[in-house]
Amino acid sequence: MKKRNYIYALIISCMALAAVPQPVYSLMLRMSAGPRLGLVPSMGGDLNSRVQEVDLGVTGGIEGINRSKDGLETERIKRLFGASAGAGFRAVFADYLLFSTGADFSMDFFGGEGSTLDSSDNIVTAEYSMLTVGIPVTLGFSIPFWNDIRISFSGGVAPTYGIYKNSFSSAAPLDSSATFRGWGVPMIIVLTGEYLLTKKTGIVSSLTWCNGSTRMLKGGQDYARIDFSGYRWNIGMLFYFNTRIELKEKLRGGR
Repeated sequence: MKKRNYIYALIISCMALAAVPQPVYSLMLRMSAGPRLGLVPSMGGDLNSRVQEVDLGVTGGIEGINRSKDGLETERIKRLFGASAGAGFRAVFADYLLFSTGADFSMDFFGGEGSTLDSSDNIVTAEYSMLTVGIPVTLGFSIPFWNDIRISFSGGVAPTYGIYKNSFSSAAPLDSSATFRGWGVPMIIVLTGEYLLTKKTGIVSSLTWCNGSTRMLKGGQDYARIDFSGYRWNIGMLFYFNTRIELKEKLRGGR
C-alpha cells in the first residue's frame, strides 16, 4: 500500500468516528486522552549505512564499528538513547475492546558519538543522531481488575517519519556526512497498565515493541534505511470524557 493510502485511511477512520450517532457512544464505557513522556533505548536499532559496510567493513552497526588497539586512543561509540513526548487517545467499547491512537515525537539525547579504527588502523570519528514523529493506531483488549485498574494488550501500525544523520571523518581519505529522511509503517505491539485516580483522571504506563524501517534512502554519497525497530516505555496522564459510573447514572435516568 502506498504512503498516501495510509494517510487517506487514517482520515476516513477519524471522519467515521466523528459521524457516529450519539446513541452509539453509550457503548464507549471509557474514552480518555492525555499527554505522555517516554524513553527509547537503542533508538534506530544498529543504524547501518553503506559507508560502514564498504569503507569500514562493518555490518553490525554501532556495536560492530567499535575497534581499539594498544597505543591508539579511541572512545567507544554507544547506541542512541532517546526520549519521547506525545499524546494519546483511548476508547474502550463494550467494556473490553480497545481502540487507541495518538502522536509521538522522539529524539536522541545520549550516545552516538566517539571514535574507532578503520581496517588500516586510522582513527575514525563518528557521530549519529535521529528523530522520529509517529502516529500509532492499535486495536486490542482491555481487561478491568477491581474498580480502578486496567491491563490492555493491543497491536497495530505506526506510520512514522524519521530523520537520521551520520558523519565519519579520519586522517585517511574518509570524510562523509549524510542525512536520510523518509517514511515507514512499522508494526507495533503495546502492553498498557491504567490506574484510575478519580472519576476524571488516571495514570497510564505502556511498553511498546516496534518492528519496521523505511525503504533504502540516499543521503549524499551514503545509503541507509531508517530503522524504527526497538522498545519504547511511556508514562502519562489520562483525562476521561465519560466513565462507567457516569454512564450507569445516565442509563438509570439521571440525564
